[in-house]
Amino acid sequence: HNCPPFDILCKLVADMETYLAQDVKNTAVIHCKAGKGRTGLVVSAHLLHSGKYATSKESLHHFGFLRTHDAEGVTIPSQQRWVALYERYLILKAAGQSLPSPPQQMRLERMQLCGGVPRFDEICITRGTNEWSSKNWGANWMKKSREGIAT
Repeated sequence: HNCPPFDILCKLVADMETYLAQDVKNTAVIHCKAGKGRTGLVVSAHLLHSGKYATSKESLHHFGFLRTHDAEGVTIPSQQRWVALYERYLILKAAGQSLPSPPQQMRLERMQLCGGVPRFDEICITRGTNEWSSKNWGANWMKKSREGIAT
């Protein structure tokens, strides 16, 4: 249930919007195995892109409400985060900015767990003097983006 590469998601959603705008009879069909997670990710991103919803929370809720009997459409956290990242992308794009470049791919060479089972409330990746923290990727990061503060 991997998310698509972000640049492909952006291109797909933009192409969908272009195609749908060409003729009112045009229809875009999105599917995956169960039609909830990966499909919901793309549909929710398109709902943001088309301006039907302003926030990822709203677009994910709308998809879940219409697609499932329990309103639990996109349930995989990484897929939910991808829709939130798409929301951030649209906010920055409207402000003439772009998303920061992701950290380079790294190879995990050693992991040491001490003191029992970790909770993983925060993930911190350090390489040299650079540090990336999951705290920067969460709700606070999204709140700052909505306020127009680039991080």
